[in-house]
Amino acid sequence: MEVRFINFGDNALDFELLLWSRNIFLVEQTKSDLRYRILERFREAGISIPFPQHDVHIIPPKA
Repeated sequence: MEVRFINFGDNALDFELLLWSRNIFLVEQTKSDLRYRILERFREAGISIPFPQHDVHIIPPKA
């Protein structure tokens, strides 16, 4: 497995996780398992991932 730091995003650090599998049929499950494990480790370390917030302003049409 390899982790690359690929970019500075908007309010984020972007990483890419590369992995190899001998069984192509298990790749998607393996990726899901890794994501859950990463999330678990973040929580153990007190790291939270904020989601972007957007304000929506609705302007009524003029009569």
